[in-house]
Amino acid sequence: MSEEISPRINELNSLNEQFFFLGTMHIAQSSSEAVQKTIEELDLDCVMIELDQMRYQSLIDASQNVESNPSILEGKNISDSNNSHKKKDFMESLKEIQESIGKLLGITPGIEMISAIETVKKLQIPLRFIDRPILDTFQRMQDIHEDVQKEQEDLLESLEENSIDSNSSEIQDLMEEMQKPGFLAELIEDFKKNYPNIATVLLTERNEYMVDQIMEYYQNHPNHRILIVTGAGHTQEMFLMVQKNLPVKP
Repeated sequence: MSEEISPRINELNSLNEQFFFLGTMHIAQSSSEAVQKTIEELDLDCVMIELDQMRYQSLIDASQNVESNPSILEGKNISDSNNSHKKKDFMESLKEIQESIGKLLGITPGIEMISAIETVKKLQIPLRFIDRPILDTFQRMQDIHEDVQKEQEDLLESLEENSIDSNSSEIQDLMEEMQKPGFLAELIEDFKKNYPNIATVLLTERNEYMVDQIMEYYQNHPNHRILIVTGAGHTQEMFLMVQKNLPVKP
């Protein structure tokens, strides 16, 4: 751990030994294990996770469905969901892509969030959902529909053209590539450059919302040690935002 921010997956970043940022991959078993291990090893007063109440309930329901019916994870190719993208809402299409990758890996997307919830419950550590309500994010996408429509079409077309074959090792190769230094940061910058309006709603605005939740908690509990668990794509910007908002020590 260090004061230098690293947007690498499953790498813990510490700010003043009080704020701990753990960037995860929502479809990686290794992220679930990293979350559990981190919560157990750090002396924490609060854990904050990238969920809102609605997504939490959806995640729990999905996890229970998989446990009761493992066949849900069988026989689904990412390209299957890609074929129906244009007929569906953009946000729903992105969700299906994540679910499809999870099915290929035998993992419920968001498994690391479930791990966090179960671990804090066991250790009796307070838990906070800090993400912007998903319905607000949906509404924002609708509000800027005309500005973002071309970006949505281009992104979904790109995802369809680069669909991953379930019978190959492409997913594991991609996950290994994302662990390399600088890869994720470059990926985020490219995303912001190519899809600026989508990035504003899905990344920047949500990062600002989550940091507001963190700082509000901090103001009421200035000595608490806090773990923030988010997708790795949020980590670097949120770390810098919190750092900027902290009062300067005399």
